[in-house]
Amino acid sequence: MTSILEVAFLLITLGLFSIISHKKRLLSFDGIMIGNIIGLIVFLNGGLHAFSTLLLFFMVAEIATIYPKAKKKHEQRNEWNILGNGGPAALAILFGFKIAFFGAVAAALADTLSSEIGILSKKSLF
Repeated sequence: MTSILEVAFLLITLGLFSIISHKKRLLSFDGIMIGNIIGLIVFLNGGLHAFSTLLLFFMVAEIATIYPKAKKKHEQRNEWNILGNGGPAALAILFGFKIAFFGAVAAALADTLSSEIGILSKKSLF
């Protein structure tokens, strides 16, 4: 059963996620809405641990994207980016496949980090 503190954490986190993403232009408005929906789906079906995993993914991915500002320009992510990275995880948790959820989050994080690190490479890998 979900406690009132967990619900408060969820609402505060989604609110902060929305405000920061809008102010820093990290996500489009539609991306923010889809992100909130995915966050709710994950929380309601996977609990606080699953939601915290998704939150950690977002934070690490954004830090990796904006950290070396001088070398690259950050493009604003939209609803398709959010659905591509969070959709498989949300579907997995919605259907009760917790291991698949964590696998989908891990795959999305690996893809995001490899792309962001690859941009910094001085030479072509192919």
